[in-house]
Amino acid sequence: MRRVVCALLVLFLLPLAACGGKELIADDTFAYFNTRLRWVHVPHEETVGGDLRASLFALAGQVEEALSAEGEGPIARFNAAAAGEKVELDAVSYRTLTLAKEMYEETEGAYNPALGLYTDLWGFSPRFSEGEGAAMPYDREDFTKELPDAKYIEGFLPLTDFSSVTLSAEEERYFAQKPDAEVEIDGVTYTMQLDLGGIGKGMCADILAEFLDESYAAEGFGEVEGYLALAESSLLLFADPRGEGFEVGLTHPRSETKENFLRFSAQNIAFSTGGDAEKSYELGGKLYSHIIDGKTGCPTESTIASATVLTDEAARGDALCTALVAMGKDRAIDFIRAHGLQAVLFVAEENIFYTTIERYEILGDAKEVRL
Repeated sequence: MRRVVCALLVLFLLPLAACGGKELIADDTFAYFNTRLRWVHVPHEETVGGDLRASLFALAGQVEEALSAEGEGPIARFNAAAAGEKVELDAVSYRTLTLAKEMYEETEGAYNPALGLYTDLWGFSPRFSEGEGAAMPYDREDFTKELPDAKYIEGFLPLTDFSSVTLSAEEERYFAQKPDAEVEIDGVTYTMQLDLGGIGKGMCADILAEFLDESYAAEGFGEVEGYLALAESSLLLFADPRGEGFEVGLTHPRSETKENFLRFSAQNIAFSTGGDAEKSYELGGKLYSHIIDGKTGCPTESTIASATVLTDEAARGDALCTALVAMGKDRAIDFIRAHGLQAVLFVAEENIFYTTIERYEILGDAKEVRL
C-alpha cells in the first residue's frame, strides 16, 4: 500500500545520485500551495520534459484551487456564502470535506477545519504570509505585538461547530450546506469560515500518488520510485531504487540548527508531522502557534511541540498530527493507545519523546519513553 510522508518538521536525506544503477532527477515548480513542489523520480524517456510532468503539476494546481480559502474555488465560495446557503462542490473538495468530517468526529473536535476565522484573527492565514487580501475589522497594526480583542475570540465560538456542515451528493453533483449560524460584532456579520490548511497538502499528496500509480501502470513503467515533496516538510516517499529505504530524520522542534533527535530508514510509508515551530510568534514571553484550540479560540497551550504519525493516507495523517498537538500530552497518549497508532510525541520542556514506532536511531540528548 502506498503511504506518505507529510511532515512539517522532517529533515530527509536523499542525494540525487545513481541508486542501484538508476539515477534520480528532480523537477520543481513553485506555482502551487505557496511553496515548492518537487518531483524526484527515476527518469523514463516519456516523462522527462513530457506530458506526465506537466499533467502532474497541473493536477496539483487543480487541487489547490479546489481547497483554497481564497480565489473562486468551492471552499472560497463556501466561506463567502451566507449562513444556511447551499454551495456546490467539486469531487476534490467533497472528498476532502468528507474525510475532514470523519477526522473531526474521530478526534472529538481536536482536528477542526471550521476555525478559519481564528486562523485569520491570530495572523496565520495566507493574507498575512502572502501580503494579499482585504483588511478586516479585527486587524491589529502588528498582530505579533498585540493580542486580538476578547470580543472576537469569544464571539466567533458559535461558528466553529463543523459537525453542523451537511454534505450531500445528488446525481454526480456535490454540495455543502453552510450552517444557519451567524454572529454580529460591531455591526459586522460573520459566518463559518473553513481552513483546510491542516489537511490540504496531504490530500494533494494522496491525489498525486494515485495519478502516478495509474500513469505508471498505463505506460508499463513498473512501480513508482522516488518521492514528491510539497515544501521541505511535506514528503511523499515511494520505493527507494536501492531497496534500502530513504534516510529520514525528525528535527528537534526547538533546535535553531535543525538538529535531528530521531533517524530511521523508510520507503512506501507515511510520517505525518505537525507542531508549533512552523508558524508561530512570541508575545510577552509566550509562544502563539497556528494550531488553534477550538474550545477556546486561542492557540493551543499544549506541551507537545511536535507530533508524528504513521498512517496509510497523507490527508488522514495531516489531520491526526494536528489533532494530537491540540489534545495535549495526556489526552494524545490516551488517543494513540486507544487507536493503536504508530506515533512520536515530542515534549520540548521535558526534552522527551514518547513513541510507539519501531526501528530507529536516537540522536542527541533527548530521552525516550516507550508507550
